[in-house]
Amino acid sequence: AGVVRETYQMAAEVSEVIDQLFCYCFCSDHSGHKSLLTCFTNDHGANCAICINEVRTAYRLSKAGLPIEEIQEAIDAQYARPG
Repeated sequence: AGVVRETYQMAAEVSEVIDQLFCYCFCSDHSGHKSLLTCFTNDHGANCAICINEVRTAYRLSKAGLPIEEIQEAIDAQYARPG
């Protein structure tokens, strides 16, 4: 519904971008995901606010023309643990 459906559409539109991004819900540890894109190949992304917010940020920055390095930096600044 609503935001979730829109986010899955965004993920599909910028799949080449989000396939290069680390997911800060740490699904690589608990679900074996290789990138943020993996979260949106099933229903995992629908149930995870971190995944949803990361895709929405990546989509907005990608559409603004930022390179992948700057997109990852912005996401890191938002989610990376200090230290």
